[in-house]
Amino acid sequence: MTLTNNGHTVKMSLSGDYLVDGGGLGATYRAGQFHFHWGKNNDRGSEHFMDFTPHPAEMHIVTYDTSRFGSIAEAVGEDGGLAVLGFLIEVSSSVQISPPINIESLLPASRSNFFRYDGSLTTPPCSEGVIWTNFKDTIHMSENQLKMFRDLRDESRHKIVDNFRPLEPLHGRTLYSNSC
Repeated sequence: MTLTNNGHTVKMSLSGDYLVDGGGLGATYRAGQFHFHWGKNNDRGSEHFMDFTPHPAEMHIVTYDTSRFGSIAEAVGEDGGLAVLGFLIEVSSSVQISPPINIESLLPASRSNFFRYDGSLTTPPCSEGVIWTNFKDTIHMSENQLKMFRDLRDESRHKIVDNFRPLEPLHGRTLYSNSC
């Protein structure tokens, strides 16, 4: 794994076989990276809402269809080439993360309830063809961990905050749910 502050977010590039199979995706996807979006305050930051409510942050795991593509870059803009797994983040009193980081340890224990739609990337070039899966169960960060994100700076020494895309209308897309 390689951690990078790219001036917009914190991105963890992955190497190895972090495979996502099942859940109705119809193909095997390999995770290439995960990154975060967060707000200046706890009342905003997520790019998706649950029950009409934003969360202070959101984590995206970006995956690509291994049967058709060799990388994220090859899959961008292709129908179903990318599948992004979205996890809303809640503030908890204490969250321990110890190296080495295992991506599985960051995720909620239950990932059986989710919503899915066909959409686009939320950062430029905002390419279409992305299968979005947003999980109902949240992941957790402490207030101090969120503060570390909010204290990050870009190359001009400006704080990186509110690095999320505002909530967009569905534009006629169908939102699927596998839960009640």
